[in-house]
Amino acid sequence: MRAPTLLPPRPFAAMSLCALLCLLSCGGPPPGEGPAQTTPGEVFLTPDMVRNAGVQVSAVRRGFPVLSITLTGSTAYDDTRTARVGTRLPGRVQAVVADFGSRVRAGDTLCILDSPELGDAQADYLTKLAQFRVSERGYERAKLLVENLAISQSEFLEREGAFQRARSDLAFAENRLHLFDMDDASVKALAERVSGSSAGAAAVSPLLRIRAPISGTVTLRETSVGEVVDRLQTLYTVSDLSSLWAWLDLYESNLSRVTPGDPVDLEVESLEGRKIAAVVDFIGPVETATRTARVRVRLPNPDGALRPGMFVSAKVRVQSSEEALLLPAEAVQEMEGRKVVFRERSPGTYEAVPVTVGRTFDGDLEILGGVSEGDRVVTEGAFAVKGQLLKSQLG
Repeated sequence: MRAPTLLPPRPFAAMSLCALLCLLSCGGPPPGEGPAQTTPGEVFLTPDMVRNAGVQVSAVRRGFPVLSITLTGSTAYDDTRTARVGTRLPGRVQAVVADFGSRVRAGDTLCILDSPELGDAQADYLTKLAQFRVSERGYERAKLLVENLAISQSEFLEREGAFQRARSDLAFAENRLHLFDMDDASVKALAERVSGSSAGAAAVSPLLRIRAPISGTVTLRETSVGEVVDRLQTLYTVSDLSSLWAWLDLYESNLSRVTPGDPVDLEVESLEGRKIAAVVDFIGPVETATRTARVRVRLPNPDGALRPGMFVSAKVRVQSSEEALLLPAEAVQEMEGRKVVFRERSPGTYEAVPVTVGRTFDGDLEILGGVSEGDRVVTEGAFAVKGQLLKSQLG
C-alpha cells in the first residue's frame, strides 16, 4: 500500500498533533511488546497508551436520533401574572404612592383619587342605612303590637313591606360601593362612624384608594398628581417577574417537528450566556408575512435577572420518527479527505474504516455505510488513535 500523501499541517494542528504524539510516546510499547504484525490502516496501543489517551470503545447503535432546531426570540411579561390597574370612577389623582419598580403586595395602595361620585355613593348608602334602621325598629314594634291585637293585620303587613323595601335599598347602595372598590371592612367602618345626620356627613370621604390586585413589581405608571382620570382608564401595570415568557420564531418548514412539551435549551447572551432549561408551552398560528409561528416558553426567574425584551437563542430537541445507525460526532475522524472510524479488532488494536456520513443530529452523526450495528468502534479518544496511526505510517 502506497504511503498517504499528507498536506502541510497548519501550525495549530501541528502543535496539537505533536503534543498528542509526545503524550502517547510516554506510554509507548517497550521493546518486544505489541502485536507481532499490523496491517496497513491498523494501529496498536498498549494499555498505558489507551489509558493516557482516554480511549473508550462502544458499539454502533441503532436508535431514534435527536435533532436540534435553532430558534431566536425575546423575553416578555407573563400575561397570566400581569395586572393592568384602572378605576371604575372618574376623579382627580390626589397622591401617587407607588412608582416604577416599586415592589407591592396584593392590597397595597398604588395611588389615591378624589372622586365626588364616590362621596355621593357613600352619602346615599348612609341615607339608606338610616332608613333601614328606622323601618327595622318599626317592624319589630309592629310584630309585638299585632300579637297583642293592638294593630290590624293590614297595618302590620304595611310596616313589614316598608322594612323589606328599606333592606333591599340598603343592599343596592352597599353593592354600589363594592363596585367602586370599597371592601366589606371599609363599608362596615363607614356604617359604624354614623350615629346622626351631622356625623353622617362627616363620615363621607370622596377619597378612593387604588390598590394592587396582585403581588409583584410596578412596571408601568401612567398617572401623576393632579391628573383627572376617567373610569376604566389604566393607571398602573403590576407584574410578577418571578416568571416570564419567551416568544420564539419557528419557521413553517419545521412546524410539524415541534410539539408542546418538547424540551428547549435557551441561552441569554446578555447574561454571560446563561442557560435555562424549559419546554414548549404553546405554538401559535403561522403569520403570513413572515411564514413563522410564535412559540411560547415559560421561563423561571427567581432571582429577577431576566428582564422583558432580552434577546434569547434556543434549541428545541425533537426526536426523529425514523431509526438510524448513530455514532458520536467525536468518533468520526478525517484522513486523506475521507471520513473514518476506528473499529476494534482486539483489545488495543484498531483499524481505520471509511464510513459514509448522513445527517448531523444533536451530538451524533448518522452512519449510512462502512460499519454495522454492534461493531465496536472508538467513541472517545479517536483523535489520539488517529495520531498514533499517522505516527506509525511516518515511521
